[in-house]
Amino acid sequence: MVDLVARLDGWIHHPATIILLGVVLVFLGRALHFHLRCRFLETVEKQWHVYMRMEKPTYDDPQVRWLEERTQKMKVLVEEADAAPGDKTFMARAGYGYVKQSTLSALTNWLMKNQEVTPLIATALIRAQGHYRDQRNRNLNPLGWIEQLVFLPRDLIASLDPRIPKWVKDLVQICYWIAAAGAAVYTALHQ
Repeated sequence: MVDLVARLDGWIHHPATIILLGVVLVFLGRALHFHLRCRFLETVEKQWHVYMRMEKPTYDDPQVRWLEERTQKMKVLVEEADAAPGDKTFMARAGYGYVKQSTLSALTNWLMKNQEVTPLIATALIRAQGHYRDQRNRNLNPLGWIEQLVFLPRDLIASLDPRIPKWVKDLVQICYWIAAAGAAVYTALHQ
């Protein structure tokens, strides 16, 4: 029993174990981050549906205030998920019998009770929730962790500057693989 405790004590203080635990904590933290974003959008969607069923909502209603206070955060989350609906084009009166083409941002005017804007907002909220749910699940999946570690340089370069050419990312990725393979062989031979 004492021998087992001594082995575990040595294993716990090994640098590779500490790094592995750190990586696992990072992925679990990211999963929690995406889960909270998804839950926030679910709550917003439920409150928005209640708002859309209200006859004459005013800013005195707590639900309207709650939605209005969270408009900017909802807009940012939907845009970050690439789920933002495009602008809606419509014809507006210009005066003297003329009309002009105008655009309306569905996301900015999401509390407008308009039969053309409402389905766009509902779809955007559902798509954003799906995006964050997928991200959460990717960060909970150990195979996703391995994929992230294998393609770490490519993803890191892409997140720093997406305009970097693909051949540069591929070259750095290949160098990373060669260095990792060399380190693994070196470690195996010198143990």
